[in-house]
Amino acid sequence: MGISVQTNYASLVTQNTLQSTNASLSKSLEKLSTGFRINSAADDAAGLQIANRLNLQSRGLNVAMRNSQDAISMMQTAEGAMEEMTNIAYRMNDLATQAANGTVTSADREAMNTEYGQLGAELQNIYNNSNFGGRSLLAGADSFTSGQITFQIGSTASETLDVNLAGQLSAVGNTLGQFDILSDISALKSQAESDYQSELDLFAATAASATTTSGLSDGTDFTASGTFGSYTDYSDLKAKADAGVGTAVADLTAVETAAAASVTTEIVGNTDGNYVAGASGVALGTSTYASVTALSAGLTDQASATAGMATMATFIDDLGAARAQFGANINRLDHTITNLGNMTENLEASKGRIMDTDFASESGNMSKAQMLMQSGASMLSASKMVPQLAMSLLG
Repeated sequence: MGISVQTNYASLVTQNTLQSTNASLSKSLEKLSTGFRINSAADDAAGLQIANRLNLQSRGLNVAMRNSQDAISMMQTAEGAMEEMTNIAYRMNDLATQAANGTVTSADREAMNTEYGQLGAELQNIYNNSNFGGRSLLAGADSFTSGQITFQIGSTASETLDVNLAGQLSAVGNTLGQFDILSDISALKSQAESDYQSELDLFAATAASATTTSGLSDGTDFTASGTFGSYTDYSDLKAKADAGVGTAVADLTAVETAAAASVTTEIVGNTDGNYVAGASGVALGTSTYASVTALSAGLTDQASATAGMATMATFIDDLGAARAQFGANINRLDHTITNLGNMTENLEASKGRIMDTDFASESGNMSKAQMLMQSGASMLSASKMVPQLAMSLLG
């Protein structure tokens, strides 16, 4: 090529090369400063799309691991509550077994029954009030008892765990419902005894002055027959009967029989078998009791204690079945978390190979670009000598 003043070809080539080298150096500096090989789609369009898909899955798996851990915590809370219910049931069974023995007295059974009733109330308290972050666990619309609960344990909508303990917990709830009845029976017994005492006082005090004495609403009236003594109340009648005064012995038997019949009629005379004497009623569904003396609750007699043993054995079995379901799902989630961790590890490694800067390689590229920049700048300066040669030829 000829020597020219108008066009400095050497300078143009050097400038173009220097511009390319500068762009390469800028890319290397960007990659080294951010740590990413791909900083924009232009760096690697296909690689960016693959990396985004891997990143979506990896982030989803990380959330799924937290979901699984929360699910474990939730079920462990429920199972822990049922463990305490099991401990209570063991103690109630001990009390029932002890009360079923013929060596204990009525006073002994009454003391046992007091503890038995309180333990039953605590079973209901645990069952009704155990919750996880405000969400009911064993009772209520959103609890395990209501039906299937679904846990999201993967990065896609299909990766879920369905836990359904409605059957097992319903059996537990049915047994606990019996303790509600026992509580109602206790209230019924108290009300009936109170009304029985009122009837005794009423019939004893008024029978001598009236042919018929009205008792409880819908109850049995007392009709005096023959010669009936005069008494202020039942205590007065009882004292005179013990002393053998007049007709007090016969009168006492008549009054006690009529009072018991009056209260019994009040209990069984209602279509639902409820005791509704006066203004206070005790609802017991279809439970019917033939007499005041038949009213009992919990461990008040040997037969009920024996029945309590059978109830507790079934109840403990039901608790065990529900706890086994919780335990099985907790163990499954432990393995799920391990697998999610393995998947996340490998996804992150794959994404890193696409997105991350290889510092060893890129630092070499940067050094090469820096040297080319320095040499290019030097050559650009030397290219100014070409026009000067033309001037020397004119001189």
